[in-house]
Amino acid sequence: MYLLLTPDMNDHENRRSTASSLTYGGILVALTWIFLILPDVFPLMGSLFSYLLSSLVMVATFHILGERGSFLVYLATGVLALIWPGLLRSLLYFAGVGLLPLLILLLRNRVPLTSLRVIVHAVMTAILIGFIFLFGADRLFKRLPWGDEPSTIFITMVVLFFQVLIIIYFYVFNLFERLFVRRILPYIRRRD
Repeated sequence: MYLLLTPDMNDHENRRSTASSLTYGGILVALTWIFLILPDVFPLMGSLFSYLLSSLVMVATFHILGERGSFLVYLATGVLALIWPGLLRSLLYFAGVGLLPLLILLLRNRVPLTSLRVIVHAVMTAILIGFIFLFGADRLFKRLPWGDEPSTIFITMVVLFFQVLIIIYFYVFNLFERLFVRRILPYIRRRD
C-alpha cells in the first residue's frame, strides 16, 4: 500500500513545486519589468535608481529560483522590455542591468573576489564602450550637455564615473543580498 501511494505523493509535490516556481517567476518578471518602465511613467524617478532596483530583483530571483530560473526571468524581462520601453532599454537590460547580477552570482564561487571585480569591471566597461560606439553618447546619456560632438575626454570621464558606479553597485549588491538571504528568504521558504 505504501509503495502505491509514494509516486502519487511525489508527483503532487513536484507539481506544487513547479506551480510555486512559475508563480514566483511571473511575479519577479513583472516586478523587474515595472522597475524598467518606471522612468517613463514617473519622469522624476531616475533611470539609474530604477535600473538598480530591477537589478536587485535579479539577485532575489537567483536565490529563489536558482540559476536556470533566474536566467529564464532574465530572458522574459528582456523580451517584455523590447515591447515597452523599447529596443535601447531592452538592450541595456540584456547587456548590463540584468547581466551584471547574474555575472556576479555565477562567477562568485568560481573565481577569487579580486578577479571577480576585475572581470566585472572589464566586461561592463567593454559593454559601455560598445554601446557608446553603437548608439552614440548623446543618445545614451540624454541629460548630459554634450554640445556638438562628445569629446574623448568627456567620454573618458563617463567611463571613469561608470567605474565608481560599479564599485557602489558591489556595495549595494552585498547589502541587499545579505538582507534578502537573512530576512526574506527564510520567510519565503517557510511559506512553501
